[in-house]
Amino acid sequence: MDRNFVLFAVGIFLISIAMLCFQVALTYEFSFMFWVQVSITVISMAMFGLGVGSVIGYFIAKKKPEKYFSTLYYSSIAFGVSILLSLFLISHGSKISFSGLTPFLLYFSLASALPFVFSGIVLSVGLNYPGAEKKVISFIYFSDLVGAGIGSFLITFLLPFSSVEGVIIFCAILAIVAAPFFNRIDKKSSIALLSVVLIFVLLFSVFNSSFIPEPSKEKYLYKLKASGAKVLDTKWTAVSRVDVVREKENLIKFIVNGAYPVTASYGNVSAYGLENDPRYIMFLTQPKSMVAIGSGGGIEVRMALHAGVEKVTAVEINPFIIEHMKNELADFSGRVYYDTRVATIIEDGRTYVHRSTERYDLIENGVIGSVALVVPTQAVLTFQDAYVYTVEANKDWWRHLSPNGVALVLLYARMDDPYNVIDKERGVTYTLLRQYFTVKKALLEEGAKPEEHLVIFRFAEASSQTEYTFIFKEKVTPSLVKGLVDAAKKIEEEKNRAEKIYKFELLFAPHYDSSLNFEEISKTIPEHRSVSPAIDDKPFFYYTENSPPKELHQMLFLLGFLTFVFIVLPIMAERRLKFEYRASLYLLAYFLCLGVGYILIEAVLIQKLTLFLGRPAYAFQVVLFSMLVFSGIGSFFTGVLIPSNKEILRKTYLILAVTSLAIFACALLLPKLIYGYMHLSILKKVLLSIAFLAPLAVLMGMPFPTGLRITSSLSDKDVIWMYGINGAGSVIGAIVGILIAFSYGYSYSLFGGGIIYSLALITMLVVGTKI
Repeated sequence: MDRNFVLFAVGIFLISIAMLCFQVALTYEFSFMFWVQVSITVISMAMFGLGVGSVIGYFIAKKKPEKYFSTLYYSSIAFGVSILLSLFLISHGSKISFSGLTPFLLYFSLASALPFVFSGIVLSVGLNYPGAEKKVISFIYFSDLVGAGIGSFLITFLLPFSSVEGVIIFCAILAIVAAPFFNRIDKKSSIALLSVVLIFVLLFSVFNSSFIPEPSKEKYLYKLKASGAKVLDTKWTAVSRVDVVREKENLIKFIVNGAYPVTASYGNVSAYGLENDPRYIMFLTQPKSMVAIGSGGGIEVRMALHAGVEKVTAVEINPFIIEHMKNELADFSGRVYYDTRVATIIEDGRTYVHRSTERYDLIENGVIGSVALVVPTQAVLTFQDAYVYTVEANKDWWRHLSPNGVALVLLYARMDDPYNVIDKERGVTYTLLRQYFTVKKALLEEGAKPEEHLVIFRFAEASSQTEYTFIFKEKVTPSLVKGLVDAAKKIEEEKNRAEKIYKFELLFAPHYDSSLNFEEISKTIPEHRSVSPAIDDKPFFYYTENSPPKELHQMLFLLGFLTFVFIVLPIMAERRLKFEYRASLYLLAYFLCLGVGYILIEAVLIQKLTLFLGRPAYAFQVVLFSMLVFSGIGSFFTGVLIPSNKEILRKTYLILAVTSLAIFACALLLPKLIYGYMHLSILKKVLLSIAFLAPLAVLMGMPFPTGLRITSSLSDKDVIWMYGINGAGSVIGAIVGILIAFSYGYSYSLFGGGIIYSLALITMLVVGTKI
């Protein structure tokens, strides 16, 4: 293996790192700009760009082999430049208003996909190394594989030292640095290349604001900045972006991912101010121990200490918020997190309670979906998977209560939101009904009667209300209901001294005749709406439609159209709709199944493992790493295990059958992994997730190369059709998976993936009869 080839492999390695790191960085950026679930579409956008690039690269490699190395050289530079251009376009797009959803999707899809076109050209051309033997191709593929694996996790190590935008610039520079590894250049070219890198750094330094995306206008951070609030600090973490904002004197908020406000506790708040906050009612039963989920700015922690709670476990997923509270805001907050009665846990709240061996007098779930503070729930919360509100979450709260314990779940609702409001005067919302039926189902499954343990009331003010759901471990007594009502009425009276805008209303409680009957109200809602209990397999708490969101259908149509125009149509034009062999028509269906099925399963696994790993970013990186690396290993094994084409058809049947069964087994076993090992540390869960996914990914990596070998043995000219149709399937696979999840649940999506691979097996069996 000569020196030039080793350098070539290093170039492929660097391109793969840059490509995967950029893809992961885009998920962070989109989570901040829009919402977390939109980040999953980055997979579709990346696959679209790679598909277009692969087709272009295939044509170049076949028709202009003499320009092989120069193509790689200039494509690498173009990849780096296009990353910078993509960031600029995304940033610019975040500051303009679009006339509708279609222009919005079209703009961000093309802006995001552009760099992947050039990386797709590099990888497609690279795998056609001149005169390469199977061993050499394997080494190139291995370089791509290792680079992709490193790129999947690299951002986690870079973010402590940089912003996401800085990481993206790093990816651009890395792509340009890779160019000389593909083609020897003279001194002048080296200077020119170095100048490009320096210009990158200079542009980013001078025009920094042009490369920093803003949150959408519907997000809370945008509203705050527009009102004149001052941003004190901004920090990207492995979890999310956090902005520290001073809204006014003595009011500082952490804004998580541009949407979720977390108010920092102010140390000089009087006892009167604490006791007349409606949340203070949670301490009516005089708890001695408490878990505050999403403790953030420490307001509930301060209340608990004032109420005499002896042990407060403050659970917060974002380490930056706690660090800032303990350092920069230590004096501002009265050093609330330094109190010896407070134990701080940096972890997802659901995960912590699930693994805890203790029982608590009070569990407060204060993650109230505050994004609804400034926009209708339909606009932003539609795609939010809320694992802290599901049936399984409420069962976790119940199981970890002491004999006289109570769990409190808070929900915030805007009463000017037509999507969520059912009866404004009586304070009935779709989320309130869903909360009732979710908790009811949880209690029934735990052997408790909801009518004996559940209390729901609301505090309304102006155009909003906070909905309080209390779950008592002991049966609720008349005296307890009276105590809650008296305490709430007292707070209402005190609040209305200044301005009569506060209203307390008891909506559901034992020993209390309410004018509301949730069961009867649920029967009056439109047929296309649903308030069925939210479960972990279908955790879209805020989405109350029976059918999937129209945005997903539009996205599917748009990406499908772009795929046809930029991937399928060029192949049709070049090949003039001709196939060299009749069986190739059936092989098209085979490769379409592989494209849709593979990406569908990858996307759904990311969503499912978000609950297990506690953070969407971790789930994205773990699944991406596992699928890339081990599918690559599976692809490599096909060359070792099936050295000749004599038995390839029969062994492809076997591979597809085993893969289909493995997918079905994954769908059945994944819940056992999630609930059986959620108590482990994050490192152990990451390693366990990789170990769980590895066998499946190895199997899923085998059908594609064996199918290509079968196609090539029939007609080498028809191979490009298979690349194109597989790429088309890959583009829409992620969205198809999420559509199924909205309708039926994530497990059904995984089973759907198994069915698609089974269809691939059937298709290949038909191919076998034609050759």
